[in-house]
Amino acid sequence: MKRIIIGLLIILLSYTDSLAGDRIVIIASHSFPKDSLKPSQIKEIYLGKIEIIDNIRIQSLDQRDSSLIKKDFLEKFIDFSIGDYKLYWIKKVFKEGVTPPTVKDSSEEVIRAIKEKKNYIGYVWEEEIKNIKDVKILY
Repeated sequence: MKRIIIGLLIILLSYTDSLAGDRIVIIASHSFPKDSLKPSQIKEIYLGKIEIIDNIRIQSLDQRDSSLIKKDFLEKFIDFSIGDYKLYWIKKVFKEGVTPPTVKDSSEEVIRAIKEKKNYIGYVWEEEIKNIKDVKILY
């Protein structure tokens, strides 16, 4: 009986975590040249197809491969698995010499970097920026 209860708690906690993190938002500093982006634009930015917006070179920020948010972001916005995304960027770097997104270790690092540079965009869970100033939600 104890094992069943522990198993149910584990399932419930993992379900709650996925619900809490279901909403990914794309953020940038308040001085970013756009107030919103379409999903297709986000995809093109993260695939290195859009590098400049309103004469500003855009730098996308990624999160580490082991994070749940990166897996969800790639599935929802890019329609790639982590493996496909890595392979895509390996080919793109060697063929075109394009710079891939900069990887940050956490959402806190993404937010910090975005506050410092007006040309950065990144993704975080919506709940992580509720009380954060100096960033705007693009999507």
